[in-house]
Amino acid sequence: MREYGAWKGMRELVLLCLFLSVSCAAEEGGTLSEREKAMRVAESTAFYYDSKGTPAEFAANRYLRLVNERRVLLKQKVLTEGEAVRRLAEYYDDVQLGRNWKVKREVLQIPELPCAPSLDADFRRGGWSDARVINGEYVLNQTEKSAFSSRWFLGWHEDALYVGAQFPDSEIVARNGRNCDNGGNLYEGDCLEVFIRPEPGKKEYFEFLVNPDGVLWMLRHSLDRWGRNVVADADMDPETVRCHARRNKDGYRIALRIPFGIFHGKWCRKTSCRGEVFELMLVRTNRGKERYGRSAFVPLLYDGHNLFCYAKGIFAVKK
Repeated sequence: MREYGAWKGMRELVLLCLFLSVSCAAEEGGTLSEREKAMRVAESTAFYYDSKGTPAEFAANRYLRLVNERRVLLKQKVLTEGEAVRRLAEYYDDVQLGRNWKVKREVLQIPELPCAPSLDADFRRGGWSDARVINGEYVLNQTEKSAFSSRWFLGWHEDALYVGAQFPDSEIVARNGRNCDNGGNLYEGDCLEVFIRPEPGKKEYFEFLVNPDGVLWMLRHSLDRWGRNVVADADMDPETVRCHARRNKDGYRIALRIPFGIFHGKWCRKTSCRGEVFELMLVRTNRGKERYGRSAFVPLLYDGHNLFCYAKGIFAVKK
């Protein structure tokens, strides 16, 4: 009986070891669902090319950065198989999110203002009363408005675009850094991001960031031959760009004047732009002690750099 008990104990130990090894193998190689997704990405470029020309293109362009993961599944070991599976499955899910995105691009009439608005961020007066106002905000990848009662203002006068934002915020966190590695960049705190693509279809676009302290950061971006976002100038001289921020008990407000001449190409010579079309996106970054979120003035997929979801702005005439 003693020998039988010892044998039984050994048998249970062996079974336990086998169970643990199978469980570890499943974890290392990803779940069955993840592996199916990963192999669809790794074995063919069709998944990537089928997403061209859709809202998923922004996420699909990450395909070119996943070369190591694809090599692993094709038995060209670089990473562990589990790491490759998880990365490719995450890529798959991101692209599928874009493929299922049914929101049409917003088309906004940007009114010509009768006078230049004041930049004191008091939107009740000083020319802002004739601006286009958009109420509310959308958390990224969501199509329903959030609970925040934000307000966004747009208008143009003579040689400049005017952008305003009013954000409710009970916990303002301003960060002033540029190109930091320690989490201190403007966009890692509370901030307004304004993305402008002066000429639709062109690869170049601009980004303006303003925080609640009125600190301004301007960057120029471009798309490379594969559609990937590249920083062409990480710290542009804003020259004639003007901004102002003010805090109050309910949150903060930002007013921004962007002269057309700061953009390259034909925008440098603009005298009148009535009827012309450009692309834009306005994004709010919202930092608290325990949270960080991003939202936009219209539904936006993925990120503020996703040109494929930008709203189309049309320079309209005076009201």
